[in-house]
Amino acid sequence: MAVSVQVSLATGRNDGRFTEVNEAIDIRLIEGRQRSEDLRRLAAGEVTPEQLQRENAIVQSAADILKVDFSPKGTDEQWARIISDLERD
Repeated sequence: MAVSVQVSLATGRNDGRFTEVNEAIDIRLIEGRQRSEDLRRLAAGEVTPEQLQRENAIVQSAADILKVDFSPKGTDEQWARIISDLERD
């Protein structure tokens, strides 16, 4: 008779590669460690400030976003024509 044993990935054996997390993770502590690593890399000349800014950007882009224009574009008549054209196609 074969016995099936289910093991939770969070609490089961894992050959020592992972450890259980029983307490809250302090995100601010992780951010602080990352910031000090960034400062160390800057001081050592491993990265330039521009490279570091791109690495830490939420949106990876070759261009810096200087200004975001959220003003409406086009007139009501232009939008009506665009919508009409889209519905027709």
